[in-house]
Amino acid sequence: LEEQEEAETQWFEGTIITLSEGEENSSPWVMTLEGIEGEVMVYVTEVEGTPVFGARAEIEGVLIGNIIEDARAEIEEEEEEES
Repeated sequence: LEEQEEAETQWFEGTIITLSEGEENSSPWVMTLEGIEGEVMVYVTEVEGTPVFGARAEIEGVLIGNIIEDARAEIEEEEEEES
């Protein structure tokens, strides 16, 4: 079973469009992911960075239907650009 999971674990990149109420990183999050139609529910077990509405994130997990469970997320911090 583990081998099968390994094979299906993928990286996705997308935007957080809904965060659950409560704790900062409480999941599920609803995201739009590049290359995936529709909204995806992401159940995050490990997160780097602070998830906020509209943030870009990289997600590592297994996509089944429109759900990713036991996902690992890296939030892309906004770089402040000096002009």
